[in-house]
Amino acid sequence: MVETGTVLEVKKGGLVAVAQSPKTLGVCPSKYEGGDLKGPSSCAEGFGGVGAENIRYFAVGEKVYPVAIKIDPKKDKITVVVIECLSSNEGGGPSSYMSSVVFQFSKGYLGTATAAQIEDTIGQVFTISSDQTPPNQSEAKAGAPQTQDAPEPQPEPQTIRIGQTTDAVVAAIGKPDKLVDLGNKQIYIYKDMKITFTGGKVSDVQ
Repeated sequence: MVETGTVLEVKKGGLVAVAQSPKTLGVCPSKYEGGDLKGPSSCAEGFGGVGAENIRYFAVGEKVYPVAIKIDPKKDKITVVVIECLSSNEGGGPSSYMSSVVFQFSKGYLGTATAAQIEDTIGQVFTISSDQTPPNQSEAKAGAPQTQDAPEPQPEPQTIRIGQTTDAVVAAIGKPDKLVDLGNKQIYIYKDMKITFTGGKVSDVQ
């Protein structure tokens, strides 16, 4: 019904979640039947080694991952197991909370119902999130420093060589600020250099 890695959102409150650790492995299943979600009656402090500090409720709108979907056609029930997307183990505590919901259908329903009808029922508790980015990744992106564009490479410096023609020099660095014409000799004066041409070619640069 959903693919691995799909991000779901919780639509109904009251889902009991148990912190998963070597000491507390397992879930306290809730039951959904006839539009009513009921919490587990046996998931109290001490259940399966679960202390009150290791139990919380998934909030409406909270994002979770589907871990498993178990179909029992003989008992007309489907169990959906989910785990939180965002880790809550600051300070070395439990790293993830898991919950499950048993969807109980009327006798013989699963044998005749369409996939769309079953999905509609499950969709009353879990819906596929429009944002498929898990919260921890969104926060990482939001807190990550913005990358700056790489600076544009500087153009190669223009080189003036002895023997270059006046046209080549003008094409390279532009027209001079001043021009001294001495017949066969011309002097192009720029802001930071003076170029002497003899016979139309560079003979000196200062």
